[in-house]
Amino acid sequence: MIKKIAQQIKNKIKKEIVAKLDSQNSEFDILKFKNINFENINTKQFVDMPDAQPKIKLFLPKVGITCRPHYLKIIDSFKNIPIEMLTFIEIFMSLKADKRGLHMSRIERILYSAQKKQYESLVHYTQEVIYPLIETQNTKKGKIYLKAVYEKETDKNPSGRKGHEILNFYIRTAIKNNQLKTFVGLGVYFMNACPCPQRWAIKEMYYKLKEKGYSEEEIKEIIKIAPLESHTNRGLAKLFIEDPNISFKDLYQILDSSVTIVRELLSGDDEHLFIREAHEKELFCEDVIRNIAYETVKYLDGKVNENTKIFINAEVDESIHFHNLYGEIKTTFGKLRKELKENNENI
Repeated sequence: MIKKIAQQIKNKIKKEIVAKLDSQNSEFDILKFKNINFENINTKQFVDMPDAQPKIKLFLPKVGITCRPHYLKIIDSFKNIPIEMLTFIEIFMSLKADKRGLHMSRIERILYSAQKKQYESLVHYTQEVIYPLIETQNTKKGKIYLKAVYEKETDKNPSGRKGHEILNFYIRTAIKNNQLKTFVGLGVYFMNACPCPQRWAIKEMYYKLKEKGYSEEEIKEIIKIAPLESHTNRGLAKLFIEDPNISFKDLYQILDSSVTIVRELLSGDDEHLFIREAHEKELFCEDVIRNIAYETVKYLDGKVNENTKIFINAEVDESIHFHNLYGEIKTTFGKLRKELKENNENI
């Protein structure tokens, strides 16, 4: 009896809900809501939704695609041979207030066609492909950000064994009012040793040797060759130059002179000497930025103009702390050189 009453109540509630939904649906005109007009069903406008007017008109300064894997055929910057490289691309444009969205299929067709060609460099690729991208979207400005991972062979190991380094290539090309600007960037993973605990270790060793009767001169000589104690960290340093004529090879020379670049395929002795090098340099994250700035001015002097924009940043994963460290500087080549000379007598 109770089950029967409960079922009757459920059926009554169900009927009321269905009746309410039917009432709402009769008042809701989905064709009107979606702005569907069957008079133009055979025209392009009926299915061309990106060019349709949005319900809310508002200019959007930046829309586009991200995380798009994209294979490209280019000339290797270091070996000068053709290679196929996996890149990840981002494309951004502005969107007019009366336009609903970008034509994604047009973007994909351009990217697909680009994969069939071979380019001299990643710079030439971005500078060539950006024009059809903005033309097919009926806009005058756009941006392409590109990242690629490159495995570089190196002869740095004292053992003679080949090693390899993982480099990040970056290209940022933008066009506005027919003016094309390109940043070429390189990111390297590096190791640094914190100076603070190292000084405490040296101080402790100094007094222990003194207690054992060693002279000042003997202590100095021993500490010169003693293991240097400190915590080490891995970081990522990036250098961007607003000049399409600067190569990844140029940027590598600068970064390689600034930090101890992490590499693989190390034998025992190679590993020991690699760590020793990082400890001898004993760099803060801030020192990394300054080193790169100095080497940039030293290497590019006479190769770029005064107004060339420079962007340097570094982030360090602190091994014994929960935080990371970060530093950056954005300036022009002329300003950077001037500041270095004003603050440093030996530059």
